[in-house]
Amino acid sequence: MPARKKAPEAKVETKAKRNFRSAEERVAEIDRKIAFHSKSIEQLEKRKSKINAPRRRKLSYAKVFAELKASGKSPEEIAEMLKP
Repeated sequence: MPARKKAPEAKVETKAKRNFRSAEERVAEIDRKIAFHSKSIEQLEKRKSKINAPRRRKLSYAKVFAELKASGKSPEEIAEMLKP
């Protein structure tokens, strides 16, 4: 006859003690979270304003000369404007 299996031992589960916090501690934690998220929102607003800001394009000599030619002035008049 085969040996009988032992019945599993009943384990006593111990629940972890709950750590109750005071109202002031909970309010302080919420205030820290609000401050963190407010700072994050400000940073995102700055990034958003940079994206929406008009881009400043650099002037090049080619663009300046093209605008001078388009103005219809003669080369002599342009040379006079450039002299100090």
